[in-house]
Amino acid sequence: MERRVSSREENYNLINSKFKALRRVCIMIKKIYKFALILLASTMITGMGYRPPVDPEPPSEPGNRFPVLMLHGWFGSSSAFSSLKTFLKNNGWSDSELYAFNMVDNSNLCSTQHAPKVAEWVQMIKEAHPGKKIALIGHSRGGLNAMEPLWKGMIDPADINYVVTLAGANNACISSLGPHPADETPGDAGPLYTFLWSSADFVNYSLTVIDGADSIEYSDKSHMDFVRDSEVFEDILDALNGNIGDNQ
Repeated sequence: MERRVSSREENYNLINSKFKALRRVCIMIKKIYKFALILLASTMITGMGYRPPVDPEPPSEPGNRFPVLMLHGWFGSSSAFSSLKTFLKNNGWSDSELYAFNMVDNSNLCSTQHAPKVAEWVQMIKEAHPGKKIALIGHSRGGLNAMEPLWKGMIDPADINYVVTLAGANNACISSLGPHPADETPGDAGPLYTFLWSSADFVNYSLTVIDGADSIEYSDKSHMDFVRDSEVFEDILDALNGNIGDNQ
């Protein structure tokens, strides 16, 4: 037996279909309006002589720069460099060129195990990137860990192109690990050395200074700003591009 549709149901179905059609029209108008706003904004920016910012293309593997080894601070971990890694990848480095490891004997500020471990990592990276020099970046104790194997002759300076210490505790362990060499920036033809520090940080100038290196001073950076601050990152990039740095 065929079911008869009541007039109430017919009215409901008619209203429902009209509502759905109206909803589709509203969605379409919303999309057109959004596109028009984007187009208008782009046109206005272009007319003022600017261009909308474009994210750089990710580099193909293997990378087209050089390997960078990042050394974390006391009680820290390799994850401290997650923001810096992202920044460097947006400036031409690939994942395969960026290295950060967790340091052995991490609870010990002045461990004799640190320098040999860094030398081991440098050798491993050197073998993975034949013919390319390696940049060292060290934050806090990681600055000392970058410098100590160079001072002790465990790393050949000819294998390194840039050394950048970030609020580095470069002079914190002299009584434990021994004095620095007379030449605190080893390597006749490089690498270029730069130490970044802040007068607002507890790692003061006397703890971080490297004789013969270039330096950048900030007045407002905290200790952890050195691994998350955009201004610091730009200065690191300048160092890695050879625009700053010294070897006297």
